[in-house]
Amino acid sequence: MNQLYRITYTFLGVFALMPLWLKAELTIVVNSLPANTPMGEPIYISGSFNGWLAAEPAMKLERNIYGKLQIKIQPSVGPLHFTFTRGHWGVAEGNSTGEYQAVHVAHYNGQSQTLTVNILSWRNSNQTAFNCNKKGTVAVVDDSLFIPQLNRTRRIYIYLPPNYYAAGNKRYPVMYMQDGQALFQKTTTQNEEWEIDESLDKLANEGNYGCIVVGIESGGINSMNEYSPWLNSAYGVGGQGASYMSFMVNTLKPFIDQHFRTNPDRENTGIGGSGFGALISLYGATEYQHVFSKVLVFSPSFWFSEVALQSHILGKGKRNPLRMYFLVGGQEPFYVLQSTQNIVNRLREVGFSDQEMVLDVPAEGRATVLFWQKRYSTAHEWLFAPLATTSAEKAVFSSAQRVSLSAYPNPATDWVYVRTTGEGEWLQVQVVSQSGALIRDFQTYELEAIPVYDLPCGAYWVRVRTKDSARWQVTLLIKR
Repeated sequence: MNQLYRITYTFLGVFALMPLWLKAELTIVVNSLPANTPMGEPIYISGSFNGWLAAEPAMKLERNIYGKLQIKIQPSVGPLHFTFTRGHWGVAEGNSTGEYQAVHVAHYNGQSQTLTVNILSWRNSNQTAFNCNKKGTVAVVDDSLFIPQLNRTRRIYIYLPPNYYAAGNKRYPVMYMQDGQALFQKTTTQNEEWEIDESLDKLANEGNYGCIVVGIESGGINSMNEYSPWLNSAYGVGGQGASYMSFMVNTLKPFIDQHFRTNPDRENTGIGGSGFGALISLYGATEYQHVFSKVLVFSPSFWFSEVALQSHILGKGKRNPLRMYFLVGGQEPFYVLQSTQNIVNRLREVGFSDQEMVLDVPAEGRATVLFWQKRYSTAHEWLFAPLATTSAEKAVFSSAQRVSLSAYPNPATDWVYVRTTGEGEWLQVQVVSQSGALIRDFQTYELEAIPVYDLPCGAYWVRVRTKDSARWQVTLLIKR
Protein backbone atom coordinates (compact mmCIF):
# COMPACT_ATOMS: atom_id res chain seq x y z
CA MET A 1 0.00 0.00 0.00
CA ASN A 2 1.36 3.41 -0.92
CA GLN A 3 1.31 6.44 1.33
CA LEU A 4 -2.36 7.47 1.59
CA TYR A 5 -3.28 11.13 1.42
CA ARG A 6 -6.43 13.09 1.88
CA ILE A 7 -7.22 15.71 -0.74
CA THR A 8 -9.65 18.49 0.11
CA TYR A 9 -11.10 20.87 -2.45
CA THR A 10 -11.57 24.45 -1.32
CA PHE A 11 -13.08 27.41 -3.10
CA LEU A 12 -10.92 30.51 -3.20
CA GLY A 13 -12.53 33.83 -2.42
CA VAL A 14 -11.37 37.30 -3.29
CA PHE A 15 -9.79 38.87 -0.21
CA ALA A 16 -9.05 42.34 -1.50
CA LEU A 17 -8.76 44.08 -4.84
CA MET A 18 -5.20 45.33 -4.89
CA PRO A 19 -4.06 48.33 -6.97
CA LEU A 20 -3.26 47.35 -10.53
CA TRP A 21 0.39 48.31 -10.08
CA LEU A 22 0.83 45.59 -7.44
CA LYS A 23 1.33 42.00 -8.60
CA ALA A 24 -1.52 39.72 -7.62
CA GLU A 25 -0.76 37.26 -4.81
CA LEU A 26 -2.41 34.28 -3.20
CA THR A 27 -2.42 34.57 0.60
CA ILE A 28 -2.81 31.27 2.45
CA VAL A 29 -3.74 31.66 6.12
CA VAL A 30 -3.65 28.81 8.65
CA ASN A 31 -6.63 29.40 10.89
CA SER A 32 -5.81 26.66 13.44
CA LEU A 33 -2.98 24.31 14.37
CA PRO A 34 -2.96 20.96 16.19
CA ALA A 35 -2.58 21.28 19.95
CA ASN A 36 0.64 19.26 19.88
CA THR A 37 2.43 21.64 17.51
CA PRO A 38 5.80 22.45 19.17
CA MET A 39 6.07 26.11 20.13
CA GLY A 40 8.25 28.03 17.70
CA GLU A 41 8.92 25.12 15.32
CA PRO A 42 8.93 26.32 11.71
CA ILE A 43 6.10 25.23 9.41
CA TYR A 44 6.49 25.13 5.64
CA ILE A 45 4.11 24.97 2.73
CA SER A 46 4.95 22.46 0.02
CA GLY A 47 3.16 22.01 -3.27
CA SER A 48 3.05 21.72 -7.01
CA PHE A 49 4.36 25.28 -7.29
CA ASN A 50 7.76 24.50 -5.67
CA GLY A 51 8.41 20.91 -6.68
CA TRP A 52 7.10 19.59 -3.34
CA LEU A 53 10.19 20.65 -1.43
CA ALA A 54 9.53 19.90 2.24
CA ALA A 55 11.45 22.80 3.77
CA GLU A 56 12.19 25.51 1.21
CA PRO A 57 13.26 28.61 3.18
CA ALA A 58 11.13 30.93 1.03
CA MET A 59 8.07 28.77 1.81
CA LYS A 60 8.26 29.17 5.60
CA LEU A 61 5.06 30.54 7.15
CA GLU A 62 5.18 33.77 9.18
CA ARG A 63 2.79 35.37 11.69
CA ASN A 64 0.46 38.09 10.43
CA ILE A 65 -0.82 41.04 12.47
CA TYR A 66 -3.56 38.81 13.91
CA GLY A 67 -1.11 36.18 15.11
CA LYS A 68 -2.06 33.66 12.43
CA LEU A 69 0.52 31.82 10.34
CA GLN A 70 0.36 32.73 6.67
CA ILE A 71 2.32 32.89 3.45
CA LYS A 72 1.98 34.85 0.22
CA ILE A 73 2.84 33.15 -3.05
CA GLN A 74 2.50 33.91 -6.75
CA PRO A 75 1.62 30.59 -8.38
CA SER A 76 0.64 30.00 -11.97
CA VAL A 77 -3.01 30.29 -12.87
CA GLY A 78 -4.79 26.94 -12.66
CA PRO A 79 -5.06 23.98 -10.28
CA LEU A 80 -3.03 24.33 -7.10
CA HIS A 81 -2.09 21.37 -4.88
CA PHE A 82 -0.33 21.85 -1.53
CA THR A 83 0.20 20.61 2.02
CA PHE A 84 2.24 21.56 5.11
CA THR A 85 5.25 20.02 6.85
CA ARG A 86 7.34 20.71 9.94
CA GLY A 87 10.53 20.68 7.90
CA HIS A 88 10.56 17.17 6.46
CA TRP A 89 8.16 14.57 5.06
CA GLY A 90 8.42 12.46 8.19
CA VAL A 91 6.11 14.95 9.95
CA ALA A 92 3.49 16.28 7.57
CA GLU A 93 -0.13 17.41 7.71
CA GLY A 94 -2.77 14.81 8.60
CA ASN A 95 -6.53 14.63 9.03
CA SER A 96 -8.57 14.78 12.25
CA THR A 97 -7.48 11.29 13.31
CA GLY A 98 -3.91 11.61 12.07
CA GLU A 99 -4.45 8.88 9.48
CA TYR A 100 -4.10 10.65 6.13
CA GLN A 101 -1.94 13.42 4.91
CA ALA A 102 -4.06 16.32 3.67
CA VAL A 103 -3.44 17.67 0.19
CA HIS A 104 -5.43 20.84 -0.46
CA VAL A 105 -6.56 21.44 -4.03
CA ALA A 106 -7.85 24.77 -5.26
CA HIS A 107 -8.01 26.73 -8.49
CA TYR A 108 -6.06 30.00 -8.63
CA ASN A 109 -7.47 32.51 -11.13
CA GLY A 110 -4.58 34.98 -11.10
CA GLN A 111 -6.31 37.61 -8.95
CA SER A 112 -5.46 38.67 -5.42
CA GLN A 113 -7.07 36.08 -3.21
CA THR A 114 -6.98 34.68 0.31
CA LEU A 115 -7.47 31.03 1.23
CA THR A 116 -8.02 29.97 4.84
CA VAL A 117 -7.22 26.39 5.87
CA ASN A 118 -7.01 24.36 9.08
CA ILE A 119 -4.20 21.94 9.91
CA LEU A 120 -5.97 19.20 11.86
CA SER A 121 -3.05 16.97 12.87
CA TRP A 122 0.55 16.02 12.21
CA ARG A 123 1.12 12.59 10.74
CA ASN A 124 4.37 10.79 11.56
CA SER A 125 5.62 8.49 8.80
CA ASN A 126 8.75 7.23 7.10
CA GLN A 127 7.98 9.19 3.95
CA THR A 128 11.03 10.86 2.39
CA ALA A 129 9.59 12.38 -0.80
CA PHE A 130 6.31 13.31 -2.45
CA ASN A 131 5.09 11.48 -5.59
CA CYS A 132 8.53 10.14 -6.48
CA ASN A 133 9.61 8.36 -9.64
CA LYS A 134 9.02 4.91 -8.11
CA LYS A 135 5.74 5.26 -6.23
CA GLY A 136 2.51 6.95 -7.16
CA THR A 137 0.21 8.87 -4.85
CA VAL A 138 -2.94 7.48 -3.27
CA ALA A 139 -5.30 10.16 -2.01
CA VAL A 140 -8.83 10.79 -0.84
CA VAL A 141 -10.33 13.21 -3.34
CA ASP A 142 -13.37 13.95 -1.21
CA ASP A 143 -14.66 12.37 2.00
CA SER A 144 -18.25 13.15 1.07
CA LEU A 145 -18.73 13.95 -2.61
CA PHE A 146 -22.41 14.68 -3.18
CA ILE A 147 -24.38 12.33 -5.45
CA PRO A 148 -27.26 14.51 -6.68
CA GLN A 149 -28.84 11.59 -8.54
CA LEU A 150 -29.32 9.70 -5.24
CA ASN A 151 -29.21 12.53 -2.68
CA ARG A 152 -26.34 10.98 -0.69
CA THR A 153 -22.57 11.33 -0.44
CA ARG A 154 -19.60 9.08 -1.08
CA ARG A 155 -15.85 8.96 -0.37
CA ILE A 156 -13.76 9.01 -3.57
CA TYR A 157 -10.19 7.73 -3.78
CA ILE A 158 -7.63 8.34 -6.49
CA TYR A 159 -4.30 6.85 -7.54
CA LEU A 160 -1.89 9.11 -9.43
CA PRO A 161 1.02 7.45 -11.29
CA PRO A 162 4.66 7.92 -10.22
CA ASN A 163 6.00 11.34 -11.10
CA TYR A 164 2.51 12.68 -11.82
CA TYR A 165 3.49 16.08 -10.41
CA ALA A 166 6.77 16.12 -12.32
CA ALA A 167 5.29 15.05 -15.64
CA GLY A 168 4.40 18.54 -16.88
CA ASN A 169 1.48 18.36 -19.29
CA LYS A 170 1.37 14.56 -19.58
CA ARG A 171 -2.20 13.25 -19.53
CA TYR A 172 -3.27 9.79 -18.45
CA PRO A 173 -5.99 7.22 -19.13
CA VAL A 174 -8.42 6.64 -16.25
CA MET A 175 -9.90 3.48 -14.75
CA TYR A 176 -13.03 3.93 -12.60
CA MET A 177 -13.34 1.12 -10.03
CA GLN A 178 -16.12 0.14 -7.62
CA ASP A 179 -15.51 -0.70 -3.92
CA GLY A 180 -12.77 1.90 -3.69
CA GLN A 181 -12.20 1.26 0.02
CA ALA A 182 -10.55 -2.10 -0.80
CA LEU A 183 -8.35 -1.05 -3.73
CA PHE A 184 -5.40 0.66 -2.06
CA GLN A 185 -5.42 0.02 1.69
CA LYS A 186 -6.33 -2.47 4.36
CA THR A 187 -9.01 -1.40 6.83
CA THR A 188 -10.01 -2.34 10.36
CA THR A 189 -12.84 -4.46 8.93
CA GLN A 190 -10.94 -5.87 5.94
CA ASN A 191 -7.41 -7.16 6.20
CA GLU A 192 -6.89 -7.49 2.44
CA GLU A 193 -6.56 -5.04 -0.43
CA TRP A 194 -6.31 -5.24 -4.21
CA GLU A 195 -2.88 -3.51 -4.08
CA ILE A 196 -3.68 -1.70 -7.31
CA ASP A 197 -1.20 1.03 -6.42
CA GLU A 198 1.65 -1.47 -6.01
CA SER A 199 0.66 -3.26 -9.23
CA LEU A 200 0.59 -0.07 -11.30
CA ASP A 201 3.79 1.25 -9.68
CA LYS A 202 5.52 -1.95 -10.79
CA LEU A 203 4.17 -1.66 -14.33
CA ALA A 204 5.20 2.00 -14.50
CA ASN A 205 8.72 1.12 -13.39
CA GLU A 206 8.82 -1.47 -16.19
CA GLY A 207 7.99 1.19 -18.77
CA ASN A 208 4.18 1.19 -18.76
CA TYR A 209 2.70 4.58 -19.73
CA GLY A 210 0.80 4.96 -16.45
CA CYS A 211 -2.86 5.20 -15.50
CA ILE A 212 -5.04 7.11 -13.03
CA VAL A 213 -7.41 4.92 -11.01
CA VAL A 214 -10.50 6.41 -9.34
CA GLY A 215 -12.09 4.30 -6.60
CA ILE A 216 -15.68 4.89 -5.49
CA GLU A 217 -16.33 3.67 -1.97
CA SER A 218 -19.21 1.21 -1.72
CA GLY A 219 -22.55 2.53 -0.50
CA GLY A 220 -22.75 0.29 2.58
CA ILE A 221 -26.39 -0.64 3.11
CA ASN A 222 -27.16 0.92 -0.30
CA SER A 223 -24.55 -1.11 -2.20
CA MET A 224 -26.84 -3.75 -3.67
CA ASN A 225 -29.37 -1.07 -4.60
CA GLU A 226 -26.72 0.99 -6.40
CA TYR A 227 -24.93 -1.91 -8.07
CA SER A 228 -28.03 -3.24 -9.86
CA PRO A 229 -30.19 -1.19 -12.23
CA TRP A 230 -33.05 -3.63 -11.74
CA LEU A 231 -35.05 -4.59 -8.67
CA ASN A 232 -34.65 -8.21 -7.61
CA SER A 233 -38.05 -9.02 -6.14
CA ALA A 234 -36.78 -12.12 -4.34
CA TYR A 235 -34.28 -10.07 -2.34
CA GLY A 236 -36.20 -6.80 -2.34
CA VAL A 237 -33.15 -4.74 -3.37
CA GLY A 238 -31.72 -3.21 -6.53
CA GLY A 239 -33.08 -0.67 -8.95
CA GLN A 240 -30.79 2.34 -8.30
CA GLY A 241 -28.00 1.32 -10.68
CA ALA A 242 -29.07 3.62 -13.49
CA SER A 243 -28.94 6.63 -11.16
CA TYR A 244 -25.59 5.50 -9.77
CA MET A 245 -24.13 5.21 -13.27
CA SER A 246 -25.52 8.63 -14.13
CA PHE A 247 -23.55 9.94 -11.15
CA MET A 248 -20.36 8.30 -12.41
CA VAL A 249 -20.74 9.59 -15.96
CA ASN A 250 -22.33 13.01 -15.43
CA THR A 251 -20.98 14.08 -12.03
CA LEU A 252 -17.84 12.17 -11.03
CA LYS A 253 -16.08 11.90 -14.40
CA PRO A 254 -16.39 15.63 -15.22
CA PHE A 255 -15.12 16.40 -11.70
CA ILE A 256 -12.05 14.19 -12.17
CA ASP A 257 -11.40 15.49 -15.70
CA GLN A 258 -11.52 19.09 -14.42
CA HIS A 259 -9.08 18.66 -11.53
CA PHE A 260 -6.61 16.08 -12.86
CA ARG A 261 -4.64 15.63 -16.07
CA THR A 262 -6.76 12.97 -17.74
CA ASN A 263 -7.31 11.90 -21.31
CA PRO A 264 -11.11 12.14 -21.16
CA ASP A 265 -12.00 10.40 -24.43
CA ARG A 266 -13.59 6.92 -24.45
CA GLU A 267 -10.44 5.22 -25.75
CA ASN A 268 -8.71 6.23 -22.51
CA THR A 269 -11.57 5.50 -20.10
CA GLY A 270 -12.37 2.19 -18.42
CA ILE A 271 -14.64 0.90 -15.66
CA GLY A 272 -14.46 -2.18 -13.46
CA GLY A 273 -15.32 -4.03 -10.30
CA SER A 274 -15.91 -7.38 -8.64
CA GLY A 275 -19.06 -9.17 -7.56
CA PHE A 276 -21.95 -6.73 -7.70
CA GLY A 277 -19.42 -4.06 -8.68
CA ALA A 278 -18.73 -6.12 -11.81
CA LEU A 279 -22.46 -6.26 -12.56
CA ILE A 280 -22.87 -2.48 -12.52
CA SER A 281 -19.60 -2.03 -14.44
CA LEU A 282 -20.69 -4.17 -17.38
CA TYR A 283 -24.09 -2.46 -17.35
CA GLY A 284 -22.34 0.93 -17.40
CA ALA A 285 -19.94 -0.05 -20.19
CA THR A 286 -22.78 -1.27 -22.44
CA GLU A 287 -25.13 1.58 -21.52
CA TYR A 288 -22.49 4.29 -22.02
CA GLN A 289 -20.47 2.90 -24.91
CA HIS A 290 -19.64 6.46 -25.96
CA VAL A 291 -17.91 7.01 -22.58
CA PHE A 292 -16.15 3.68 -21.81
CA SER A 293 -14.04 1.45 -24.05
CA LYS A 294 -12.84 -1.05 -21.43
CA VAL A 295 -14.45 -3.02 -18.62
CA LEU A 296 -12.90 -5.23 -15.95
CA VAL A 297 -15.33 -7.89 -14.70
CA PHE A 298 -14.08 -10.02 -11.76
CA SER A 299 -16.22 -12.76 -10.15
CA PRO A 300 -19.40 -11.11 -11.44
CA SER A 301 -22.76 -11.42 -9.68
CA PHE A 302 -24.66 -11.59 -12.96
CA TRP A 303 -26.97 -14.21 -11.46
CA PHE A 304 -28.64 -11.45 -9.43
CA SER A 305 -30.09 -9.75 -12.55
CA GLU A 306 -29.11 -12.10 -15.36
CA VAL A 307 -32.33 -12.03 -17.40
CA ALA A 308 -32.55 -8.23 -17.20
CA LEU A 309 -28.86 -7.82 -18.09
CA GLN A 310 -29.20 -10.12 -21.10
CA SER A 311 -32.21 -8.11 -22.29
CA HIS A 312 -30.27 -4.91 -21.78
CA ILE A 313 -27.36 -6.16 -23.90
CA LEU A 314 -29.66 -7.36 -26.67
CA GLY A 315 -31.49 -4.05 -26.62
CA LYS A 316 -28.40 -1.86 -26.68
CA GLY A 317 -26.42 -3.89 -29.18
CA LYS A 318 -22.89 -3.03 -30.20
CA ARG A 319 -22.38 0.67 -30.85
CA ASN A 320 -18.63 0.92 -30.28
CA PRO A 321 -15.75 -1.52 -29.75
CA LEU A 322 -15.28 -2.70 -26.16
CA ARG A 323 -12.46 -4.61 -24.49
CA MET A 324 -13.88 -6.85 -21.76
CA TYR A 325 -11.88 -8.96 -19.30
CA PHE A 326 -13.97 -11.54 -17.43
CA LEU A 327 -12.42 -13.41 -14.48
CA VAL A 328 -14.16 -16.30 -12.72
CA GLY A 329 -12.41 -18.63 -10.28
CA GLY A 330 -12.69 -22.34 -10.83
CA GLN A 331 -13.58 -22.74 -7.14
CA GLU A 332 -16.52 -20.33 -7.36
CA PRO A 333 -20.09 -21.72 -7.50
CA PHE A 334 -20.92 -23.16 -10.91
CA TYR A 335 -23.74 -20.70 -11.48
CA VAL A 336 -21.22 -17.83 -11.45
CA LEU A 337 -19.38 -19.28 -14.44
CA GLN A 338 -22.61 -20.33 -16.14
CA SER A 339 -24.17 -16.88 -15.88
CA THR A 340 -20.92 -15.31 -17.11
CA GLN A 341 -20.85 -17.60 -20.13
CA ASN A 342 -24.48 -16.71 -20.85
CA ILE A 343 -23.64 -12.99 -20.79
CA VAL A 344 -20.59 -13.54 -23.02
CA ASN A 345 -22.83 -15.38 -25.50
CA ARG A 346 -25.29 -12.47 -25.57
CA LEU A 347 -22.39 -10.09 -26.21
CA ARG A 348 -21.31 -12.26 -29.13
CA GLU A 349 -24.86 -12.24 -30.48
CA VAL A 350 -24.91 -8.45 -30.73
CA GLY A 351 -21.58 -8.30 -32.55
CA PHE A 352 -18.76 -8.24 -29.99
CA SER A 353 -15.94 -10.47 -31.21
CA ASP A 354 -13.79 -12.97 -29.31
CA GLN A 355 -10.87 -10.58 -29.82
CA GLU A 356 -12.73 -8.06 -27.65
CA MET A 357 -13.28 -10.47 -24.77
CA VAL A 358 -11.18 -12.58 -22.43
CA LEU A 359 -12.82 -15.21 -20.21
CA ASP A 360 -10.17 -16.19 -17.66
CA VAL A 361 -11.07 -19.18 -15.45
CA PRO A 362 -8.10 -20.20 -13.25
CA ALA A 363 -8.85 -23.59 -11.71
CA GLU A 364 -7.68 -22.57 -8.22
CA GLY A 365 -9.47 -19.22 -8.09
CA ARG A 366 -12.00 -18.13 -5.47
CA ALA A 367 -13.95 -14.88 -5.15
CA THR A 368 -11.49 -13.22 -2.77
CA VAL A 369 -9.58 -9.95 -2.72
CA LEU A 370 -6.32 -11.90 -2.85
CA PHE A 371 -7.46 -13.65 -6.06
CA TRP A 372 -8.41 -10.35 -7.69
CA GLN A 373 -5.17 -8.78 -6.49
CA LYS A 374 -3.09 -11.44 -8.26
CA ARG A 375 -4.95 -11.02 -11.57
CA TYR A 376 -5.29 -7.25 -11.70
CA SER A 377 -2.00 -6.51 -13.51
CA THR A 378 -2.71 -9.07 -16.22
CA ALA A 379 -6.21 -7.73 -16.81
CA HIS A 380 -5.04 -4.11 -16.77
CA GLU A 381 -2.32 -4.74 -19.34
CA TRP A 382 -4.77 -6.50 -21.67
CA LEU A 383 -7.45 -3.83 -21.32
CA PHE A 384 -5.08 -0.95 -22.03
CA ALA A 385 -2.95 -2.77 -24.63
CA PRO A 386 -4.15 -0.60 -27.57
CA LEU A 387 -2.70 2.43 -25.79
CA ALA A 388 0.88 1.34 -26.52
CA THR A 389 3.16 4.31 -25.95
CA THR A 390 6.47 3.19 -24.42
CA SER A 391 9.62 2.85 -26.52
CA ALA A 392 9.53 -0.94 -26.07
CA GLU A 393 5.94 -1.11 -27.28
CA LYS A 394 6.68 1.19 -30.20
CA ALA A 395 9.46 -1.18 -31.25
CA VAL A 396 7.02 -4.09 -31.22
CA PHE A 397 4.41 -2.15 -33.21
CA SER A 398 6.85 -0.78 -35.78
CA SER A 399 5.59 -1.70 -39.27
CA ALA A 400 2.79 -3.70 -37.64
CA GLN A 401 -0.94 -4.03 -38.05
CA ARG A 402 -3.11 -4.75 -35.01
CA VAL A 403 -5.80 -6.33 -37.16
CA SER A 404 -6.83 -9.72 -38.50
CA LEU A 405 -4.81 -11.72 -35.93
CA SER A 406 -6.06 -13.73 -33.00
CA ALA A 407 -4.46 -16.05 -30.47
CA TYR A 408 -6.56 -18.64 -28.69
CA PRO A 409 -7.11 -19.77 -26.06
CA ASN A 410 -6.25 -16.40 -24.55
CA PRO A 411 -5.31 -16.46 -21.68
CA ALA A 412 -3.31 -19.61 -22.38
CA THR A 413 -1.64 -22.10 -20.04
CA ASP A 414 0.20 -24.69 -22.14
CA TRP A 415 -0.45 -24.18 -25.88
CA VAL A 416 -1.76 -21.41 -28.10
CA TYR A 417 -2.90 -21.21 -31.72
CA VAL A 418 -2.59 -18.16 -33.96
CA ARG A 419 -4.98 -17.32 -36.76
CA THR A 420 -4.54 -14.68 -39.49
CA THR A 421 -6.52 -13.60 -42.53
CA GLY A 422 -4.55 -15.89 -44.78
CA GLU A 423 -5.17 -19.60 -45.18
CA GLY A 424 -2.67 -22.44 -45.50
CA GLU A 425 0.44 -20.28 -45.05
CA TRP A 426 3.76 -20.67 -43.32
CA LEU A 427 4.12 -17.98 -40.69
CA GLN A 428 7.02 -16.36 -38.90
CA VAL A 429 5.99 -16.00 -35.26
CA GLN A 430 7.72 -13.93 -32.60
CA VAL A 431 6.90 -13.72 -28.91
CA VAL A 432 8.04 -10.45 -27.33
CA SER A 433 8.06 -9.44 -23.66
CA GLN A 434 6.43 -6.25 -22.38
CA SER A 435 9.91 -4.70 -22.13
CA GLY A 436 10.52 -5.39 -25.85
CA ALA A 437 12.85 -8.38 -25.47
CA LEU A 438 12.54 -11.08 -28.13
CA ILE A 439 11.56 -14.33 -26.38
CA ARG A 440 10.99 -16.60 -29.38
CA ASP A 441 11.38 -16.45 -33.14
CA PHE A 442 10.29 -19.44 -35.24
CA GLN A 443 8.24 -20.59 -38.22
CA THR A 444 5.03 -22.60 -38.03
CA TYR A 445 2.18 -23.64 -40.25
CA GLU A 446 -1.05 -21.81 -39.48
CA LEU A 447 -3.23 -23.46 -36.80
CA GLU A 448 -0.32 -25.51 -35.44
CA ALA A 449 -0.12 -25.38 -31.64
CA ILE A 450 2.60 -23.17 -30.17
CA PRO A 451 4.01 -24.24 -26.75
CA VAL A 452 3.90 -21.57 -24.03
CA TYR A 453 3.93 -23.77 -20.95
CA ASP A 454 7.48 -22.73 -20.04
CA LEU A 455 6.81 -18.98 -20.16
CA PRO A 456 6.39 -17.13 -16.84
CA CYS A 457 2.87 -15.88 -16.17
CA GLY A 458 2.21 -12.41 -17.55
CA ALA A 459 1.48 -10.46 -20.72
CA TYR A 460 3.36 -10.89 -24.02
CA TRP A 461 3.12 -9.51 -27.54
CA VAL A 462 2.73 -12.08 -30.31
CA ARG A 463 3.51 -10.84 -33.79
CA VAL A 464 3.12 -12.80 -36.98
CA ARG A 465 3.90 -12.31 -40.68
CA THR A 466 3.92 -14.47 -43.76
CA LYS A 467 7.17 -15.41 -45.47
CA ASP A 468 6.70 -12.85 -48.24
CA SER A 469 5.42 -9.97 -46.11
CA ALA A 470 7.36 -7.16 -44.48
CA ARG A 471 4.47 -6.15 -42.24
CA TRP A 472 3.69 -7.76 -38.89
CA GLN A 473 0.31 -8.41 -37.34
CA VAL A 474 0.32 -8.05 -33.55
CA THR A 475 -1.88 -9.19 -30.68
CA LEU A 476 -1.54 -9.44 -26.91
CA LEU A 477 -1.23 -12.87 -25.26
CA ILE A 478 -1.91 -13.49 -21.58
CA LYS A 479 0.03 -16.43 -20.11
CA ARG A 480 -1.38 -17.81 -16.87
